[in-house]
Amino acid sequence: MFGLSANRAVIRSASITVQQCRTFFPLRSPKQPVFEPLPKKRNGEPIMEYVVFVNNFEVLGKPFSFLEHTKTGLRAGDIIKVTYTDRTDVTGKVIGIKRGHNNLGTNILIRTKLQSIGSELRIPLYNPKIRNIERVWKPEEYRPRNQQYYIRGARFDVDDVEEFVKREISRPARMAIKMAKREAEQKAEAVKAAKREAKRLKREKSALEHALSAAKEKEQKSKK
Repeated sequence: MFGLSANRAVIRSASITVQQCRTFFPLRSPKQPVFEPLPKKRNGEPIMEYVVFVNNFEVLGKPFSFLEHTKTGLRAGDIIKVTYTDRTDVTGKVIGIKRGHNNLGTNILIRTKLQSIGSELRIPLYNPKIRNIERVWKPEEYRPRNQQYYIRGARFDVDDVEEFVKREISRPARMAIKMAKREAEQKAEAVKAAKREAKRLKREKSALEHALSAAKEKEQKSKK
């Protein structure tokens, strides 16, 4: 009888010890990994299929986000330069972009003027004859979309785009030259003003010395 009670006491003390160990050393589960969110769908379909499809036919060596609706993407109002594999090029203002969904129909509509005659050209983005497409000018503020497309014959119609780009690119250099000339003129004017001031002070000094000498002579004559 006493032996059974003693065994029960030992078992109870052992269970209490185990319970204390559990509360003193809590078990910690490893942190669950957090993955990046999946990309958004494009036209209701998974975007990865579109990415793989575009990469198979990519000929420009640029990412497919070149024409995506982003702040850095191409927009109507930009001026681009298209270079072909035969080393010819064409420059024009983008007035429209047609984006194809899961196809190779993406194209860019550009407009320019040659000898006061307006001309438009549609550039297929995935044309194998195109070597490169680069944006050569970007406006500081974009016009509304209707003013970008319905531009033919309007007061804000494009002029010779190549000459416009040359003027815009050379404008900072011209402004720097004008600022340098203006600073040089201001320095020359300051030097001339300093010389005039020095001559005036010299004349005043000589007049004052002449007046002092005349006063001394007059004083000496009065003493005699």
